[in-house]
This record gives sequence, structure tokens and C-alpha cells, in this order.
Amino acid sequence: MSKESSDRPPADKPADRAPADKTTDRGQAEKRLPDKRLPDRWSPKPDHAGHGKKYIALMQTILAMENRLVLSELGYMFLNLVIMLFSITLLAYATEKKDAHIIYISVLFLIVIGEFTCLYWIISSMKIQMKLKLRYFQARYMERRHGTRDEAFFTDESSYLNPSIGYVESPDKRERVDYPKAGATRMDGFAGSAKPRHLSWAMVSVLFFIYIALMLLIVPKMLKEL
Repeated sequence: MSKESSDRPPADKPADRAPADKTTDRGQAEKRLPDKRLPDRWSPKPDHAGHGKKYIALMQTILAMENRLVLSELGYMFLNLVIMLFSITLLAYATEKKDAHIIYISVLFLIVIGEFTCLYWIISSMKIQMKLKLRYFQARYMERRHGTRDEAFFTDESSYLNPSIGYVESPDKRERVDYPKAGATRMDGFAGSAKPRHLSWAMVSVLFFIYIALMLLIVPKMLKEL
């Protein structure tokens, strides 16, 4: 052999490199795989206590909004009745007077106030009812998520009121409630399925038409006074 070949360092053998490669691959695999002891590897357990608190808070919000809707409906109804009765009283008083032009103008002013009150009544009721629909939507989502579908008697009572059956029975078969399934009072009829939105529209429509009728009664009398 020559001198140059004897001075050259010996080449690395494949067997010498193998342990280093395996160690490197193992280190990379450990970096890629998450540690089983880390808390973010497993999905958190469902917080039933937190869900119950949120559900109760949501139910309390729904009840408060429903009470607010009822009170606002009664308030608008009372205000419209006061305006209407005062207008009719002024009209009855105007029949005894010869010059009742000012009284007719006052009644027309009250009628305009009543009509604007009806419009604001509809707008405010629609806003509250849309918020109620959102809350009921959230409550039913929480029921579906946590498997409480059979306990949805508060958010969706329609599943319990089937007109083809006509009764609701307890799971232990010891109690039973019958409800009408025929006629005008059946649960899927007009009286049984009446919602606050329908009642609001009906009451406001009746009051608005009465205001229009009073206005049509006053305008010809005002023209005669001129």
C-alpha cells in the first residue's frame, strides 16, 4: 500500500451510523407526537354543573322576557282604551254644542296619537318576540347537546300535544291529562295555538279600525261646521 492511503482516515462503517440515525428518528417522532400526559391531548369532560347553571339562567331570561311582553301588551291596551274612551266622550259632548269645531280637532289629534301608539305597539312586540325566539333557539340547542330531548316540555310543548292522541301521560302511567282534539278549542286550532304575535296583531288591528271609523265619522261633521 502507498503512503497516501495509509495516512487517510478510515471511512465510517454503515453499522457505526445506524445507532445515531435511529436516535435522531426517535427524537423527531417524540417531538411530533403529543405527550399523553399533556391536558390538551384529551377533550375536556362535559361540565354538567356549568351547563345546568347556564340553562337555568337562560330559562330565567325567557321568563323575564315573557313577563315583560305581557306587561307591555297590557300597558299598550290600557293606553289605547283610555284614548278611545276619551275620544268617544268628547264626541258625545260635541253633539250638544253648536260650535264643536275645536272639539273635533281635539278628537282627531287623539286619534292620531292612538294610531301611532298602535304602530309602536306592533314594533316593540315584534322586537321582544324575535329576542324570545332567539332564546328558545339557544335553549333547544342546549337540550339537544346534552341529551335532554325528552325534558323539553318548557321550550317545545308541541311534541307533547298531539291532536291525534288527545292526552299526555306520565312515564309511570299513573297520571294523565286530556286535552281537546276537535272543535275550535283543539290544541292545533285557532284558540289552542294562539301565540302572542297573533294576539298582538288581532288586538292592534281591531283598535286601528276603530280609530279609522271614528276619523271617518268626524271628518264629515267638521266639513259641515265650515
